[in-house]
Amino acid sequence: MGKKQVVMTVNDHLNHTDVCIKKPTTRYLDRYITSKASVDIQKLELFPNAKEITESYAAIQQAARLAHPGDASVCFVSIGDGVAPRTAGLAAFHSRWNCISIDPNANYKTRWENIERLTILRQKIEVVADLTLPSHITTMIIACVHSHAPWEEVKKFIQRYPTLESIHLIAIPCCVPIPPNWPKPTIDTYDWGIWSPERQVLVWKNAGKIFAEE
Repeated sequence: MGKKQVVMTVNDHLNHTDVCIKKPTTRYLDRYITSKASVDIQKLELFPNAKEITESYAAIQQAARLAHPGDASVCFVSIGDGVAPRTAGLAAFHSRWNCISIDPNANYKTRWENIERLTILRQKIEVVADLTLPSHITTMIIACVHSHAPWEEVKKFIQRYPTLESIHLIAIPCCVPIPPNWPKPTIDTYDWGIWSPERQVLVWKNAGKIFAEE
């Protein structure tokens, strides 16, 4: 879905050829290293490598453009979060949102109980019961970072919450492609802060309304 990623450009000149190969930036790793929370995150062992850190930060950056990190009326849901609550856990450290990590392979650790406003559900998205959201929650942001969850099940999950004021969807797809019949995303870009070849970022603003109309 969407535009192609430009990795290399070639410019021919009279007597030579310039070949430029694009490489990722270090902005997310810089942010992680300089964050006051990085020491605690390291102790919690949320991330196995730098690649995973950059992927989660990319999703959170997009989420912060959809809702202010200080807005406590936001519920942030990471579907297919991995064996550790990586993206949801990172969001909990960098915001006041209620954060939920969903993955059938979640390897629950008691030390993760110390992460404020984080709930971990060791389930597939298609069998997760309707979330009981606090009454002050008005916005939901769903992130699928290299998720293996079926996209049609993600859509059904979105459709469960028609009373919320807004629901937004962020996808950084990998081996499970977006269905070709899905609506065109609001944002379709490549984030070169992600240290992975799968760095396409798709955002559906007001996904609740977009998918409710189908």
